[in-house]
Amino acid sequence: MNIDQEISQPTPTLLYFYTDWFLPSLTILEMEIPTISSKINTVIIDGEKEQELIARFKISKLPTFVLFQANEVLARHEGMLQETLESWISTQLQRQKDE
Repeated sequence: MNIDQEISQPTPTLLYFYTDWFLPSLTILEMEIPTISSKINTVIIDGEKEQELIARFKISKLPTFVLFQANEVLARHEGMLQETLESWISTQLQRQKDE
């Protein structure tokens, strides 16, 4: 997996850092990521196995969502979302357009 290539894309890319010992992380992985993947690039990262990426992106809590576009972090959220992932992404992309 070439993270640098993924996050440099002009299309938004979501990095989803998760762990399989936390059931809500798996629920997002199974229920929400497939819907999102048809709209934007998604990279799923197992936080237990990818310690180098955890350190690189300074992840301190799982799950963590980091939304990139053209090497720029558009948004970041650590922990569970209070809304659906699709809604969160839409809000973040709209904010970016409005700026």
